[in-house]
Amino acid sequence: MSCMFRYDRDSVCAVIVSYNGKSTIAETVGALKDQVGHLLIVDNASDEATKEELRLLQQGGIAVLYNETNRGVASALNQGIDYARSKDAAWLLTFDQDSVAAPGMVERLLSCAQEHRSDTSFLLVSPAVIDRRFPHGSTPAEKKHEYRYTAITSGNLVPLEVYDRVGAYNDRLFIDSVDFDFSLRIREEGGKILRCCEAELFHALGNMKEVRLLGLTFRLTVHSPFRKYFIMRNHIYLLKRFFFSFPLYCLRKQLDICNLVFQTILFEDNKRTNLRRLWTGFLDGIAGNFDNTGSITGA
Repeated sequence: MSCMFRYDRDSVCAVIVSYNGKSTIAETVGALKDQVGHLLIVDNASDEATKEELRLLQQGGIAVLYNETNRGVASALNQGIDYARSKDAAWLLTFDQDSVAAPGMVERLLSCAQEHRSDTSFLLVSPAVIDRRFPHGSTPAEKKHEYRYTAITSGNLVPLEVYDRVGAYNDRLFIDSVDFDFSLRIREEGGKILRCCEAELFHALGNMKEVRLLGLTFRLTVHSPFRKYFIMRNHIYLLKRFFFSFPLYCLRKQLDICNLVFQTILFEDNKRTNLRRLWTGFLDGIAGNFDNTGSITGA
């Protein structure tokens, strides 16, 4: 990256993807708005209660783009890329509606990026993710930064020039694995995923359920049948797309999918619907069917 690259607050444009997030969006915006130069919310046809919350944020000066239909996470992020370019930003900060930036998160990400500016293969910097449900279970960072294989979407700070090199987010995927696909395309180009351990993001992945097995208590992350379809379908896409480039990573992801299937059979409610959606996702992934409109209406 060029030493003339900008590393100031005003060079950062944040995009928050919104979908029925009335209960969390205001907190997300409040924690982030003073840390960046520009902020856009892209709403994917939320319910009226969420839209009312967004209109209040607009009255406070926050830019909101309303999509008439749910276009998915990837398309919304791509709209954020266009908005950031229109503002002459240098960075895009991608955010979920239920994530909360810790004070100083963006400043620390920029500082970490600047510290590694001579590393020309570096293309993305991400924060340390703390589970919002168990913040006191997190341990202090033992190092300032580390390189990672992939990064989740929320909290990623990406130079806009990177999208010219690796392409935009894959809107065929709609939701789930959008971040992994983008991370692996960066790695294919010889890039690196840098985590700044001193920058913190509070985030929650799915709903939590406690189960007991053999006298032990386990916490499981539970997704809806709707999400399970995309998790499975897009996992098959990742295997087909990246297996020969990143075989060990794909095998680890396959273990995660096996765990998801066993978890669904052993511990979750509404097993028939959940398993049917997993199976449909598997078949569509094998067939290369990315008709997201049909997948949504069939959820």
